[in-house]
Formats: sequence, structure tokens, C-alpha cells
Amino acid sequence: PCFALLLGAVMLFMRTVFKRPVDRDQYFNAIGVSIMTLAFVAVTIAVTLPFICAPNPNGTSSMSSDPGIVCWRGEHVGIAAFGVIGILVYPVGIASCAAWATAQYPKRISTGGGMTLVRRYRWLFGRFAPEA
Repeated sequence: PCFALLLGAVMLFMRTVFKRPVDRDQYFNAIGVSIMTLAFVAVTIAVTLPFICAPNPNGTSSMSSDPGIVCWRGEHVGIAAFGVIGILVYPVGIASCAAWATAQYPKRISTGGGMTLVRRYRWLFGRFAPEA
């Protein structure tokens, strides 16, 4: 969210100072590129860390990233809850966005609104060529 606000401020600055037209499709494409190429793997790993537990000699298990936290006891339950929220918001949310755009693609192309979708989701569709 902070990056999206910062990017919006930069684009607004470009439009007002440099008088360069910037539309919403460019904004959404820039957000998609930054999320998919810069942060997707790192954030996905970070939100799944609470669920990676290693066994201890006494029969319990601890978080691999912080061995001082025993899994599924005490503060780990809250950490795991935030992990579930993070998984739903980030990896599942991005996959849902990509699935929705892919499902909308044939319908939008056939009705003439497809170019807006293609420009907005160029980070998703621009990676593929028809001859591949």
C-alpha cells in the first residue's frame, strides 16, 4: 500500500510538473510490475515463515526463523493468524487478480474494451507471445 501511494504521488508529480499525461492504466501496470517482479517471492516467503516449524528434542517444534517461539503455543498462534491473513491478501489476492484478468480477457477483447485491459494488465499479458 505504501508503494502504491508513493507511485501515485510520483505519477501525479510527473503530470503536474512535467505536463506529461499519465493515465490509470499506466498506474495499474506499474503497480503490477512492481508487485510481480520485485516483491512477490520475498513477501510470499515472509508470510509463510510462521508455518515452517522444526522439531525439537523434547517433542515440541519451534519456528525455523525464530527458534525461541514454540509452534502452536502462546504467541505463535497470533503470528500464525497474521500469516494466514498475509497469505490471503498477498499470494491468493495476486493470483485471484491474475485469474480474473485472464477470465475477462476474451470477453473484453470481443466487446472492444480489451485494449484497456491489455494496457492495465500488460505486466501479466505482455510476457506471452501468440506464436509461443
